[in-house]
Amino acid sequence: QQQQQQQHQHQHQSAVPSLQMPVVWQQNGASSSSSAQLNMGSWESSMPSTPHSSSVSQTSSMQSPSLMAASKARCSAREADVMVMQLRSKDMALKRAVLEQIVSGAWSLALTRHGCRVVQAAVDAADTSCRIALADSLKGHVLEAVRSPHANHVLQKCVAMLPPDHVRFVLTEIQGHVRDSAKHPFGCRVLERLLEHCPYWMTQGLAMEVLGDVVDLARHPYGNYVVQHLLEHGQAQHRRAIAQILTPQISRLARHKIASNVVEKAWLYCDDEERQAMREMMTGSPEELTSLEHSNYGSFVVKEMRRR
Repeated sequence: QQQQQQQHQHQHQSAVPSLQMPVVWQQNGASSSSSAQLNMGSWESSMPSTPHSSSVSQTSSMQSPSLMAASKARCSAREADVMVMQLRSKDMALKRAVLEQIVSGAWSLALTRHGCRVVQAAVDAADTSCRIALADSLKGHVLEAVRSPHANHVLQKCVAMLPPDHVRFVLTEIQGHVRDSAKHPFGCRVLERLLEHCPYWMTQGLAMEVLGDVVDLARHPYGNYVVQHLLEHGQAQHRRAIAQILTPQISRLARHKIASNVVEKAWLYCDDEERQAMREMMTGSPEELTSLEHSNYGSFVVKEMRRR
């Protein structure tokens, strides 16, 4: 019994990775590290063995880029916790070694549940040059990242943390896909970050695509947030254009469960001239105003109007 306890203790100790050495990823059976090696459930390019493994390998070229990239990287919750702690270490050599390894596999990690957390932590911990290298790993993959439940967080982090010039490629690759991205539960967040952190002259194309479909987006469960962000972070010309599009049908939109939020935001950010035009349309007749006041969502718009 004593021997079993000692053996169990030894196994428990060996299962706990040391936080004093950089993580080692193993690919195709080879492991490497810039300093001492660490054996901990490694990041491996291996798929579960199945009876049809040979047929899978023969058809791997038919897989989507996201599936192929995700199959090359594995990062458990435990490994992610260790790497995040190492990235926060005061040991600069350790941090640098871990960052180098993350950069080398950033896109593959970004596609995974725990790996995306590691890449985001790396962006936080890295200097500007390393952040640029991490962002560069997303080039050519923006549309995939926008629709990924994991990689979209990495893309948002890069947009928020890097100088705008170094995320210009995001705007380039998303051009022509703004409407679809705005209606996507992850894509709308990426567009919001771009509007928040990039100068107006860089997001002009994005803004024009939003303006081309404002009413439809204003009524969409996700698209409405992009329109609201354009009202808040766009230029006066964008707010004016949105107000001019919304005003002719503002009473109907004010009653809409989702679009009413956009109308409220228009009252908040548009200038006096646009507000006056909206006011005249909403108060054109006493009956119309009374109807709005007693509607579920129009009542909030009326309250916002009276505060202005």
